[in-house]
Amino acid sequence: MPLAVRWDLGPVNSGQVDGGDRAFWTRAYENLKHGSRKVPSHYNLGRAPHQFKTGDLVRYRLTPVSSKVHGVSAKMMLNRSRPQVIVREVRPNVVLLVNPDSGAIVRRAHVTHLNPCPGQSCLG
Repeated sequence: MPLAVRWDLGPVNSGQVDGGDRAFWTRAYENLKHGSRKVPSHYNLGRAPHQFKTGDLVRYRLTPVSSKVHGVSAKMMLNRSRPQVIVREVRPNVVLLVNPDSGAIVRRAHVTHLNPCPGQSCLG
């Protein structure tokens, strides 16, 4: 019965632990701070901020799906969209994309799904 299991912190709260309440909770707090300091060096090691800005021309990743009914194979379809313009940052890693010709909102996209589209080479 996992729901019936409860931690017994009675001796800790009553001061019956070696060193008393203060020492136990100080050690626990120091352990938490130590673990928190390790996070950036271990888990954020390969992360880098994205380089996309408002007004950049980008292509986003498409996920084509094969269809036997329509006679379409996913591996023969394009896996990137037409060029889109970043209008604004919705969240730190999510941007809003619009069609550069009509100005209509196309979609929101995560920055990991975007590829830069340099200059006029992308429009032709």
